[in-house]
Amino acid sequence: MPVTTPGRLAPLPTRAGLAVAALCAVVACGNGSTTGTKEPCTLIGAPKGVSVTIAERHAADVSTATMTVCWDGSCKEPDIRLHTSTSPGPAQCDDGVCVSRASPTGDLNGFADVEDLPTKPVEVRLVLFDTNGSELMDDRVTVTPSMKRPNGDHCPPGGPNAGVSVEDGALRKPD
Repeated sequence: MPVTTPGRLAPLPTRAGLAVAALCAVVACGNGSTTGTKEPCTLIGAPKGVSVTIAERHAADVSTATMTVCWDGSCKEPDIRLHTSTSPGPAQCDDGVCVSRASPTGDLNGFADVEDLPTKPVEVRLVLFDTNGSELMDDRVTVTPSMKRPNGDHCPPGGPNAGVSVEDGALRKPD
């Protein structure tokens, strides 16, 4: 497994890694439990933490980021690794089998695990750096993390999480 420095762009997963992840997802879906309903609850979870998206017009200059998340008078500084954002490309079909390749969007994204993240307002500070280590942006925004239910309302919730984005040179919270 490749070693990455916190805050550095991580390598894209290999085909073997993607195959293992897909197999795990199928096994997890097949071994779902239920919570008193007939609908299964899979092992799909929701991570506890804060996601960040850096718009294309800023992403080209960004190399690393640091994040600080504060609430109730204490702060955490979780690691955050930035990755190239992708979206599905056009589907190519041959004899009923379709394939689509991921294409870079120009944006960057990352996720900072924050284990004790509450479901009340927190202040997120994001600092972006270029390849020389020079600071490009230092901004703060208050967001309220919420519990996510990736399996639907009939299943137990995953962890609380929130998202922020960098647009027009400023840190923003979702609408």
